Parts: sequence; C-alpha cells; structure tokens
Amino acid sequence: MKYSRLKFTKSLRWRLQFWHGLLLAVVLFGFGVTAWSLQRISMFNRIDGELEQRVRMVIPALRPPIPPTSRAPHDDELQNRLPAMEAGIPEPPPPRPESGPDEVRPFHEEEEIEFDDSPLYVVVWGPQGKQLLHSLATPEGIMSPTSQTFRPIARTRGDFREVINFLPGKCLLVGKNIHTELVSLRRFAWILSAVGVVVLLVGLGIGWLLTTTALQPLTSICETSAKIAEGDLSQRIPQPQDESEIADLVSVLNQTFSRLESSFTRQAQFTADASHELRTPLSIILTHTQNALARERSPGEYRESLEACQRAARRMKELAESLLSLIRLDSGHRGMEWGTCRLDLIAGDVIESLAPLAAEHGISLNSDFKPVSCPGNHGQLSQVIVNLVTNAIRYNSPGGMVIVSTSSQDRGILLTVRDTGRGIAEEDLPHLFERFYRADKARSSNVAGAGLGLAITKEIVQAHGGRIMVSSELGNGSLLTVCLPV
Repeated sequence: MKYSRLKFTKSLRWRLQFWHGLLLAVVLFGFGVTAWSLQRISMFNRIDGELEQRVRMVIPALRPPIPPTSRAPHDDELQNRLPAMEAGIPEPPPPRPESGPDEVRPFHEEEEIEFDDSPLYVVVWGPQGKQLLHSLATPEGIMSPTSQTFRPIARTRGDFREVINFLPGKCLLVGKNIHTELVSLRRFAWILSAVGVVVLLVGLGIGWLLTTTALQPLTSICETSAKIAEGDLSQRIPQPQDESEIADLVSVLNQTFSRLESSFTRQAQFTADASHELRTPLSIILTHTQNALARERSPGEYRESLEACQRAARRMKELAESLLSLIRLDSGHRGMEWGTCRLDLIAGDVIESLAPLAAEHGISLNSDFKPVSCPGNHGQLSQVIVNLVTNAIRYNSPGGMVIVSTSSQDRGILLTVRDTGRGIAEEDLPHLFERFYRADKARSSNVAGAGLGLAITKEIVQAHGGRIMVSSELGNGSLLTVCLPV
C-alpha cells in the first residue's frame, strides 16, 4: 500500500523519533557539560585555596625585618645607652625572635627550599625577573610573569596549577602538580559520557515504543481507509479506549464512514427504485405502440393507445421532476434566494389551486389560518403544502375532509394538515418519508405518484431548519405537522 512505501525522511514516526532523540541528546549534553564544569570549578577552587593558604605562610618570610631604629626607645633605655653612644661603641643588634613551628624562616638569595609535607613548589623572582629562590620540586622551564597586577593570578600550565602574587620588589609563585586531579576529572567526564549514552539509548527505546503506540491508530486508519476505497464500505476503525485527540478523530471518521455507507446504500436503492418506477410507464408506452403498429386499427383504438401513452408520459414527467428536485436538495442547490414568507397566504393559494382536485375526489377543504411569517423560499414552501394537501386528498375516504391550519408558538411556526382518511399503520410510520416507499394499507397502487412527495417534503423542511412529524391511527385519519423556525 502507498502508506507503507513512505520514504525514510517522510515517515512521521522517524521524524518524531529524530526530533525526540535530538532533544534528548541536547539535554543530556547540556547536563553533562554543566556537571563536568561544576566538578572542575570545585576542584580548582579547592586547589587554589590550598595554594593561597601556602602563600599566606610564605609572604611573612619575604618581608624585610623591622629596623631597630624604627622602634622608639623608652626614656630609661635611652638613659642606659647614652654613655655607650657617646663613646662610639656600636650598638649590638637586637635579638631575633625565634620562629614558631608553623612559621617559615626568612629566605636568602639563591637559596633552595623544600616542603616535605606537600607536593607544592615555590618560586620567588626579584626585580628585572631575577630568580631569587625556588623549591626543590619546582618544574623546569618556569618563567617570570611579564605583567604585574595588584590581585593574585591563578593559572593552569599543563599538569600544574599556580597562583602568582606580586609584592613590592618581588614576585611570588606557589604551584602544585595536579596530574592526579586532572586524571580524576577526565575519568569523571568518561563516566558522564557513558551514563549519557545509556540514558540516550534507553530514552530512544522508550520514545520508539511511545511513538509506535501513539501512531498505531493512524495505521488502522490507513488500512481501513484502503479497504473502504476498494469498495468495502462496512469497514470501521477500531475505537481507542482513551480520550485523546486521535480517539476523537477515529470517532469522527467512523461517523463519516457510516454516513458514506448510508449515502451509497440510499443512492443504490434510489437508483433501483427510480429504474423500477420508470420501467412501468415505459412498458406501457412500448406495449401500446407495438399493439398500434401490429395491424390496422380503428380511430378509437388509436386514440385509446395514445391516451394510455400520454398518461404514462405524464407519470414519467412527474417522476423526472421529483427526481430533479431531490437531486437539487441533495446537492445543496436551492435555486432561489430566501426571504420572509407569509405562510398563511401561501397555504391559501395552494388550497384555492387544489380545489378542483378535491372536488374530483369528493373531498371538502377547510382552513384555519392565522397570520404567520417565517424565513424561507416561497416556491419550496408552496411545494411542501401542495405535497401534504395532495396526499391528504388522494388517500382520504370518499366524502372526507381535509383541514389546513397555520399558527405560531414560542418555538416557531406550525403548519398542520389533518385528514379523515383510512390512516396509516403503526409499522409504516417510521418509513413514511423514505423515497419510493408505499404503505400497503395507506396507499393504493391505483393512486398516481411515485412515492417521492413526502421524501421531497422532508428534505425541504430540513433545508429550512424545521422538522416534520406525523401521527396516525387506522380508521381515524392522519395528522402531519410542520414546525419551522421564526
């Protein structure tokens, strides 16, 4: 089938899967990069804190000692030292404070230092970038920074993390080998990548399952539509149990298929009934013409044959006109513009025009009209009243009566046609407005007509937004009521 030969790029399922996978991959990538960046920042913050703590221990050792003259002596000290000063005896240097266990001793030029308790290294440069001292763990090729700032600088150089501080006349660098931390960070990145791939694969599998489940009704729709296109109008799409949009679509399509099947059935029945109705007058015409041409006949016999052919032709004309009216109504073609119609005046004109037919059948026509107006087409409303009154006359009892009335109510306009005929059997009432239907007891085969009058009446009433109802009882006549909107 055509729907099963779709290209890969045009498949709705694959397109949904592609966008679902792309969105999931972007989200996982963003999450992984964010987690890795936070881990990296946390690691560097921890290392930088360790380096800055070491910087705070080293800086006091780099500051020059406070000169003795900078301390103002007390009066008693000056009094004791005065004879020596006058004799020119040099003053001994002040005692040097002992270093505590956590303090770093002063460094001298070209001295090497070593921290035995950590893998840190220290480098000090003097003016013009001259290296004053360095620790034993200092890596090769380390150069003095060219630019100076008042704020510490943290940098990563290969497998080393370093913090640089600029002091008056000196530059202090404290660094650490972070190869182990970088390996751990790379391992963390690989773990994130592996977890992301697993989550992506699982998400794609779940997405494929959800997409397949969601699109399963579409597959059923395609298969059922293909069978219907092949001529099997009885096929219906399985109704999903949920209340999703696809379930609503399936419900609408099934209703459409039901109406389509009903329309085709009615069309086939209509064609068969029309053919049957046309076959009778055609057979009459053919029979009489063959008899007239078989041998020479008297003028009276020719006249009888022509009159029979005329009656058959009139019946064919009425049938053709009725069929044309039904076709126009089915196609939605109304032919004329609508306007405000006085239903009581239209009914009065119809009764006046049908008075000869009523007199021919011995039926009296009575009316009870109240002035009422409704929107509609004058010609079609007139046809409705003609059909109803004509049926009431033809299927009435000899010497019977037909009463036509118009009135208004809150919901609309009422037109009623009551007769005193034989009535209609209860089992025939549901089929009364079907095309070409004839009730066995209510309609006689000797009565002219093709069984389309009430069908046309119902179509016209529904086209005007109204409805038609019938109530009848055998032996007590019938009542047909037309309700039209105001």
